[in-house]
Amino acid sequence: MTDDEMRKMVHHLAELHGVTPEHFVKTVAEGKEPEDGHNREVAEAEVEEGEGRRRRLWRPGVWVTLGVVGAVFGFCIVFLLNFVNGAVSAGPDQSKVLGEAKASIAPSSSVLPSIKGLHISFSYPQTFSDSRPVRDIKAGLEGYVLLQHDGSGAQIAVTVSKLPSGQLQDDSGYLWRTAVSKDYEPASPTKVLGEPAEIMVKKDGSEHTLYWAHAGMLVTVAVTSTSGGDLAGYLRTVQDSLWWQG
Repeated sequence: MTDDEMRKMVHHLAELHGVTPEHFVKTVAEGKEPEDGHNREVAEAEVEEGEGRRRRLWRPGVWVTLGVVGAVFGFCIVFLLNFVNGAVSAGPDQSKVLGEAKASIAPSSSVLPSIKGLHISFSYPQTFSDSRPVRDIKAGLEGYVLLQHDGSGAQIAVTVSKLPSGQLQDDSGYLWRTAVSKDYEPASPTKVLGEPAEIMVKKDGSEHTLYWAHAGMLVTVAVTSTSGGDLAGYLRTVQDSLWWQG
């Protein structure tokens, strides 16, 4: 800080106390409280004691004043920093808040594509495309073949056919797979809408087929692929979403 800047600061502080700059410097240097404005004349008389004493008091008084001002200013800065830091630490975790904000504005995951047919409705993986359905209203039959987008050869075939007896053994496809034990694993019990169903898996992993008998009808979901893939996952997506239309 230059001498000119220090003089300006002293003049400003002296005006606040209603005294002359010289008197303010003198009283601060001596550790006294600055006098009020009504003692200004006395202060001016004291200043005239001599140029030497005034020079002697000037610089020590300025530095004492600046030291007091600097100490107060520094204390205020430390106090404000502690207050801000305390408020931040006491508040919610910023990373958590940002994470929740991003999650709230992020687009929700797309709903799985679905099909609503004559008897059933179901969803299927997004990697498959819907094909033209086969429906025979008079016979009460319907069927769908879904092909995977990437041309890997995976497909999902869903059919509904009549099964008056309600016994899976009366369906030719189920009976054939049961008979060819060298190619298929034993049927695994499962459930659809809380009702008994069965899954048959080809030993080479190229086919997973679900059989669900309901209301005199048979729902069959066959997932096949010549080049692998998550056939069990594809089947589970359809199975978990199966719904009987009534």
